[in-house]
Amino acid sequence: MARRLQKPLARLIGPQQTGFLNGRHSTTNIRKAIAAIWSSSLTPQSSNLLLSCDADKAFDRISWNYLIRFIKFHHFGKTFLTLFRALYLTPSTMITANGLNSAPFNLERGTRQGCPLSPLLFNLALEPLIRIIEMSQTISGIHLSPTVVLKVVAFADDLLIFLSDPASAIPPLLKLFDSFHVASGFQINYAKTVALPLGPKPQGSWLQGFPFSWAPPPYIKYLGTILPIDLSRLYKLNIDPHLAQTKALLEAWSSLPLSYLGRASLIKMTLFPKLLYTIQVLPLLLKPNDLQLFNRLYASFIWQDKRARIPLLSLQQPIARGGINFPNLLDYNLAALYRYVSDWLNDSSASQPYMWNKRYFLLPLY
Repeated sequence: MARRLQKPLARLIGPQQTGFLNGRHSTTNIRKAIAAIWSSSLTPQSSNLLLSCDADKAFDRISWNYLIRFIKFHHFGKTFLTLFRALYLTPSTMITANGLNSAPFNLERGTRQGCPLSPLLFNLALEPLIRIIEMSQTISGIHLSPTVVLKVVAFADDLLIFLSDPASAIPPLLKLFDSFHVASGFQINYAKTVALPLGPKPQGSWLQGFPFSWAPPPYIKYLGTILPIDLSRLYKLNIDPHLAQTKALLEAWSSLPLSYLGRASLIKMTLFPKLLYTIQVLPLLLKPNDLQLFNRLYASFIWQDKRARIPLLSLQQPIARGGINFPNLLDYNLAALYRYVSDWLNDSSASQPYMWNKRYFLLPLY
C-alpha cells in the first residue's frame, strides 16, 4: 500500500511538504528558510517573523475518522478505503497496572509506529492545514521576490511558518490551529513553539497573550541545523560543533581495542554521517584549515597517534585500487554543492525550490 500510495501523493501533496516522499528532501526546506532569512536581511527594519511549530504527540493524535473522510473526499477508491479500515478500525488495547488488566477498549487515533504507511498518512492529514495557510489572505508570507512568497514548509511534524505581518497574521493563524485540531486531532504545542524575529523585536498590543516563546539567541534550530539571523555565522554555528564533537569522541574512543580497519569503520558509521548531513543541507564549503583538521583527527585516531603506515589519501581509494573506501571529505562537500547547480541546469521538478536562488538573488556558498 505504501509503495502504491507514493505515486499519487507526489501530485496530491504540495511542494511545501518534503518528508517521506520520493524525490523530495529536507534540504529544500532548509534552503527555503535560508532564502527567507537572506531576503529579510535586505530590509533590516522589516517585521518578518519565523515560527518553528512543535506538534504535540503528532503521529499519535491524528483521528482515524478524519483520515477516512479525507480518503473518501479525494476518491482513493473502495479497495484502499477497505484496506485502511481493516488496518485501523479493529485494534484494541488494555492497560496493565499492578498486574491487573483493564477491560479492552478500542483505539480511535494515531498512526502505527514502524508502519511504512504511517508517515504517508500523516502527510495526507497535514496537507489541508498547509493549503489553508497558503490560500489565506490574512496570513501573509515573506516575499523572496516580487512574485515569490514563502509561507510554510513542513517535514512531517516539523512546521516552519514565515510571516511578514505577524500582527495581523497571528490571530487568524491561532484560530486555524484550533479549528484544525477539532477536525483532525492534530495539535500545536504553543509552549514549545518558538518565534524568531528576522528584524527588530515586534512591539504592539497584539503581543498581549502571545502564546509562543521567543528564541533567546539570534538563531533557530530546524531539522538538525542552526539557522542564524546573521548568515555570516552559519558556518561557525554548524561546522565548529562538529569539529569539537569529533575531537572529543575520538579522544574518548582512543583506548578501544580496534584494528585500523575497525577504527576507520567506526568513523565511517558514526561521525561522518552527521557531518555529511550538514554539508548536504547547507550551502557551506569547508575551509581548508578545517578540512585539514578533520583529516588529521581521522588519521591520528586510525593509527593511534603513531606515524601513519598508509596515507589517508591511499585509504580513500576504492578497494579495487588498494584502498578501503574511506570517505574523502572534500569530494563529498563539492558533490553536495554541485548538486544544486545540476538541479538548476536540468530544470528538474526537484530543482523548483532552488530556482528562487537562481533567478532572484545569489546566495553565497560560505
